[in-house]
Amino acid sequence: MFRLASALACLLLVFAGAAPVAAAGADAPSPTVDAAPALQQGGSLSLLVTDGDDPVAGADVTLYRDGERVLSGETGDDGQLDTGPIENGAYRVEIREPGYYERSVSVTVDGETARSVALDPGSVALTVDVTDARTGDALADATVDVDAAGTVRTGADGTQTVRARSTARSASR
Repeated sequence: MFRLASALACLLLVFAGAAPVAAAGADAPSPTVDAAPALQQGGSLSLLVTDGDDPVAGADVTLYRDGERVLSGETGDDGQLDTGPIENGAYRVEIREPGYYERSVSVTVDGETARSVALDPGSVALTVDVTDARTGDALADATVDVDAAGTVRTGADGTQTVRARSTARSASR
């Protein structure tokens, strides 16, 4: 009985060390693949993310299948993300990059599949109203720093409007 238990334990150790690894483009960080879907290989997805003209580097890409996250990664300098081996079938692909609207597309992987997705630039108008916390009076010439938009100074009435790129709206096609 002890030998059987030892043999089973050894087999478990051998199988635990045989988890699949996803491949990515040379200039892209390796995507993170959940092990269960990758075991049933059948295809791959080569995704190119652009702004309509130029590649978008560093975009966050997540693949879902039947509502479950299968893979997440980032596009390389060439705007490309290669999934490596994944199961053939229907996927929802979500793409996020600051300065662009979020994008969600459906992709069917059937063997080696290539897809190009264009992101739409997005921005919002942000109006700030700066007041003294103690008196409630408007603060003229106050410095306001907005990430990804720069620094502005408030007017005499303590307000200023700045345009900031945003991913607040989701564009689906």
